[in-house]
Amino acid sequence: MLKLIRYLLIEIDRFFVICNRYCMRKSFILILIIFFSISFTAHAAGVVINEIGWMGTVVSASDEWVELYNASASAVDLTGWTLSFFKPATTSPSKIISLSGTIFSGGYYLIERTDDTTISDVAADIFTAFGTGLVDSGMILRLADNSSVVDSSPELCDNKWCAGLVSPETSMERISPLADGSIASNWATNNGQKINGKNAAGNSINGTPKSENSVYVSGSNNVPPSPPPPNQEGHTTSETNELSNLPSQSSSAMPETFKVYAGEDKTVLAGQETVFSGKVADLKGKQIDNARFLWNFGDGSTSGIRVTSHTFLFPGKYIVNLNASIAEESHADYLNVEVLTPKIIISEAKPGQDGFIELQNETGQKLDIGGLIIKDASGGVFSVPQSTILDKNALLVFPNAIMQIFYKTADLTLVTSNGRVVDSAHFEGVLDVEESFAREGSEFIKISAPSPGNLNTKIVQQSLADDSGRKELSVKTEVVIKTKEVKPESSELKDSSLLIGNITAKDTAKEEKMPDVSIVVSEQLPDSQTAAPIVLNSQSRFLINSKLLLGASILVGILGAVGFFILRSLGRL
Repeated sequence: MLKLIRYLLIEIDRFFVICNRYCMRKSFILILIIFFSISFTAHAAGVVINEIGWMGTVVSASDEWVELYNASASAVDLTGWTLSFFKPATTSPSKIISLSGTIFSGGYYLIERTDDTTISDVAADIFTAFGTGLVDSGMILRLADNSSVVDSSPELCDNKWCAGLVSPETSMERISPLADGSIASNWATNNGQKINGKNAAGNSINGTPKSENSVYVSGSNNVPPSPPPPNQEGHTTSETNELSNLPSQSSSAMPETFKVYAGEDKTVLAGQETVFSGKVADLKGKQIDNARFLWNFGDGSTSGIRVTSHTFLFPGKYIVNLNASIAEESHADYLNVEVLTPKIIISEAKPGQDGFIELQNETGQKLDIGGLIIKDASGGVFSVPQSTILDKNALLVFPNAIMQIFYKTADLTLVTSNGRVVDSAHFEGVLDVEESFAREGSEFIKISAPSPGNLNTKIVQQSLADDSGRKELSVKTEVVIKTKEVKPESSELKDSSLLIGNITAKDTAKEEKMPDVSIVVSEQLPDSQTAAPIVLNSQSRFLINSKLLLGASILVGILGAVGFFILRSLGRL
């Protein structure tokens, strides 16, 4: 490097002599100014320190973070790079952080202290200990590429940081990545007009980690407004129409070189975290990675990363806008998001390794329920995977063997990602092997025929009323009916029994109409063999009872006839 500089100085001196001979001193000076300006610009337009959260967050003063930005035209491998913290008037750093990974052109690199919960909704590229931390009295940060310093934050301003606030906790942002980072005037406090990211408690911070700075010289305030959705009702003037078309290209002289895609329309639940993924592609459909993104979710919240997440707190219809820019060109796209009140219920459940939990969608619309959380009172937690679709009025069954929760009877709670309770289930009693808990209104009762994936069997209450109609008794009846079976090969009769179990009926002195209920009939076979159950409805039962009555009537008639002949014979005697 020294040899190169020495060679350049010799050549410059030789060029100066030539210029002096030909009276070109002024032109030479102009050339030198241009040369050094280009050199400085090339140096500055690289990876820089872009934002410093030295004050932490309202959750903890130790929740500190630093953001880098790649202002160059190509991706940079940060292997071997370091970020050092210096206390004032010292030459040895108090902390050196070794970096790794790649930062893409126009991309951000987030460093969080200790863990990845400092900015809870934005993934850190690296999290590590900050030593004694970024002290509030001020420090100097230096970014180095293999021991060669490439960028630095400014020296202290009046013995403190040159920007940022302790209360309310507000970050220190770089104004321009192309200007020298060591100059104090190139830094400012986040202005609050643009924020991004949430702290460990899920509340918004006064900063823009992994998003365009609020004080950036080419910030979103200079981006033309997004066009209204197509087919929107209302009238506009020709001047308004011209302005609304500006996002399609930055000026009439600049041709469109890329398009923006915000994704498909969504139907989501209030209180449920939803993932949004944008894309920028050239006119041939090839993805472009060096664009800057700005999401506007329509509820006052924004985000500056391509793939991000957002939680709508209240139901409604929102238009989510995505603006992307490359250099001076910017375009926009949007999608419609309908946010619904959660109406997902726990409809049936069975504890144990072979058990399950069944959810039912009562919203009447197809939903992505990914991210909903099922908790049992024993401490088990299961998060529904992203992009889990539940059709309208449909059922979805999660086996306990997959969820790894609900191994024993314990109350269940269904909540959204932000902790909002969607439904709960309270169970009482102990289940037999072939039983499950099924919802009946707001309560759960035991049923003997679990039906995961199917609507629960309607349960008909059994009751008897006395003649006055003032008293009802719950009954469970077991009836055994003796029948005869005729073998085809002989006229021998074989005894067999039909056991009618769990008969559900309503018998009152004032009602003669038999209810339409189901009766399970199983044939008792010799040698402890079990036959397949036979399901009889009320009509079948009526036929059985009619045949028995007819048989009894015939028998009584025969006995009467026999008695009549006997008496007549005795009379003759």
